[in-house]
Amino acid sequence: MFGSAPHNIIRGTSAPLGTELSHNERNQTMSFEQAKIWQALEVRLAITENPRHRQMLQTVIEHSKAEAARDLGQMMAALVDNPQMHNWFNGRDHGPKGLEAVTKYYRNFCTNGAAVFESPKDRVVVDDHNRLFANEGVVGV
Repeated sequence: MFGSAPHNIIRGTSAPLGTELSHNERNQTMSFEQAKIWQALEVRLAITENPRHRQMLQTVIEHSKAEAARDLGQMMAALVDNPQMHNWFNGRDHGPKGLEAVTKYYRNFCTNGAAVFESPKDRVVVDDHNRLFANEGVVGV
């Protein structure tokens, strides 16, 4: 399964749990369970009957697993032609807009260690008109 095993983070580099670490590395290690990114989505999918909502949830689950696997091609395949990311901070949207900007964002995401995180979902919202898929929760980085 994509990225389902917890990872150790050492100075921005991930290693599967169980990797032998030096004493110094053990003192700098954080542990993340990446499956938390999509677990709430799978729970929601299991109880969702609307076919359109099911399709949207499945797409986001696949995208989330691709993020954990750092698979840029799979991540981009799950997006629309003109993606508009919304990352809110201090009341402003700082997310990349358009295919080129979003591709650059995800390329950096895959190469700089940002792809190792956990993101449990407290709330999942799916809209009937294909305009909205949103989730809320605290991201562990």
